[in-house]
Amino acid sequence: MSGHRPHLWQITCSALLAALLVTVPADWLSGAAVAADGCTTDGGVRASTCRLADGQSVEATLDAANPSRVFRVDVLAADTSASFELSATGGSTKISVTDWRGEVLASGLRADSAPSIVLNVTLPQPGAYGVLVAGDAPPDTPTFRVKASLATLPVAMRPVWPPLLGQPDGLLTGERQQIKTPRGGTSAAGVAVARALGSPPDGIVADFTLVSDVRFEHIVGPSALTVRFRFEPEAGGGTGYVLSLDPFGGVVSLDSFEEGQRRAVVAHKPLPIMPSSERPNRLVVQATGPSIAATLDGQPILDATDDRFPRGLIAVGVVTWSDPVAVTFDHLMVVTTADR
Repeated sequence: MSGHRPHLWQITCSALLAALLVTVPADWLSGAAVAADGCTTDGGVRASTCRLADGQSVEATLDAANPSRVFRVDVLAADTSASFELSATGGSTKISVTDWRGEVLASGLRADSAPSIVLNVTLPQPGAYGVLVAGDAPPDTPTFRVKASLATLPVAMRPVWPPLLGQPDGLLTGERQQIKTPRGGTSAAGVAVARALGSPPDGIVADFTLVSDVRFEHIVGPSALTVRFRFEPEAGGGTGYVLSLDPFGGVVSLDSFEEGQRRAVVAHKPLPIMPSSERPNRLVVQATGPSIAATLDGQPILDATDDRFPRGLIAVGVVTWSDPVAVTFDHLMVVTTADR
């Protein structure tokens, strides 16, 4: 989609889509989570993948049936320094750290004669990463151990969503949301679907960071993924902010809304990169006091200042003015400072 340039009619449709969104009620999630008795180390990075917590070790085995194992590590801030110590005996073992697209950020090889290896890497964006261990461990010494160490954050962060994110284990219920419009849009009516990440009072936050690996099912016409935040669901449409990212028009916008009345904070700014239906893009939205910023795959896409609404709920959604559309919000995470 990098060849598309927004035309006047596309921008007009995008504005109408965003206007419709603020009047559509959200389907609220209860915020309940189900604890998992165990975790898995096969496949990709999922809610059930065994996690590496700071300062803790995990053990697993390699054999002919399972020549590789995958773990996940969740970081709460950008440019987090991390180290992973891999220990084993016999054979050779490789450890790799992958990003949200499965691309290798760093890797290291433990040779036959080395008892351990330490892999140092900077994790550029907050969110989930994969840690892959593979090798040719002999049958008599198939066990390996991985220990993670993460740099201490200058400001204490408190995980808000998923509910068990702040614990070293447990199923991360709700971290993957696939949101679909039930029908396409027309000139007479728009379609929007939204899901809140929490319910009052636990879902209400002031300063926060939202992270999600987003992917459109297909991009065939004017449509947008949306993030509503500092949102109060009052009569007449409520109050708050809505960020809209339109891959067809290639623009991002930020509006405030109050009882159906909208005010542009950032109007249809061109995107430096185009979201894709082929692979996920990591979206990060941050609000600190009056400062509001967003990045896509680490590239700044929006920076604004507005102090009308200091706190509220967060909701993710999708809206369309053309064919039905679906967006997957994966590895969805919300954190806030410990005192907010």
